[in-house]
Amino acid sequence: RHVAAVVCQKYFRRYRWQLFRRRYADQIWKDELETLADYRRRMRRQKEMRQFSVVFREIRRIQRTMTLVRMYLREKRPLTRDYSLEIQAYVPQTQETFTFVLQESVLRDCTERALKSDGSLSWSEMLNTEALRTLADRLMVRVVNRRPIILFSRRSINERGLLIAKKSARVSDRIFVVFLYRSPFDIVVSTYHPPTCQQLRTALSMSKLTDWVRDYEDRKKREAIRSLKTALRKDNSMRCNSSITESDTLEDDYGKNKEDDTPQLLKSEREKDLVNWLLKRLLIKEDPSTGDIMIQLECEAEDEKQEFIAGKIQSVWRKLMTIRHVRKKVREDYEKAYDRERG
Repeated sequence: RHVAAVVCQKYFRRYRWQLFRRRYADQIWKDELETLADYRRRMRRQKEMRQFSVVFREIRRIQRTMTLVRMYLREKRPLTRDYSLEIQAYVPQTQETFTFVLQESVLRDCTERALKSDGSLSWSEMLNTEALRTLADRLMVRVVNRRPIILFSRRSINERGLLIAKKSARVSDRIFVVFLYRSPFDIVVSTYHPPTCQQLRTALSMSKLTDWVRDYEDRKKREAIRSLKTALRKDNSMRCNSSITESDTLEDDYGKNKEDDTPQLLKSEREKDLVNWLLKRLLIKEDPSTGDIMIQLECEAEDEKQEFIAGKIQSVWRKLMTIRHVRKKVREDYEKAYDRERG
């Protein structure tokens, strides 16, 4: 009887354990199926969104290289604050995809010059098939070590003004080829990033540049005069006379000319100094959520910082005004009284 009870318990435990393992395996299989179904739904949704944003698709030969060209219209982003057109060139031979992003200003400039338009084009005209085909015609191939590399040519996109500098510069640990164009109305900084073939652009009006350079020279002049005044307190009277002459020379170098109000750096004979001065003040701003980058000057970054601080101050002020308004309404609608029954 004891042996029979032990055998029964043994088979019962084995059956219960097998049942548990089967249920556990079934649950894991169901979870995997649900995860796979959710992944497929998300991939299908992303594919539908990509297909919805495709504005141009064409298979063409670019210098004997078969290439699939696709163009996507991207929505507004907080960093660039405008629409952008993304060009993807897929090479089946090497299974590589080359991506080029054109901002709204560059896209408008390309299409207007290609279509020879007298005025500004609408979005329907810029996204026309013929206009987008002119952008695809700018793609070209460079073969490096028997590997075709797709490039986007901007040779026919002429900036307004004269090219005053073409240099390589390191900006935020990244190597860029910088082009500077100067016109009577603005100065344009265009950059090219060789590893990613990405082109960035920023422009600054001459009035803004003049104010920026004048503030820089005035600040430098005040610092020089302040340092000379500190040195004058420590020197004797004879060295004071020589120091005063030196301070006058510095004021002539860094200060304003009474006859000509143009800052020293903006004069034609100091064009190389202006180029080096601008290259040292280039910044790269990166959006942490999307990874997009844009190039800007220090004055633009300072303006954004001031706008951000002003927005914070306005937010705190509105919050304080709202609290005061709510308290005033509460005092008007409610009355604080003593309840004799409850104490």
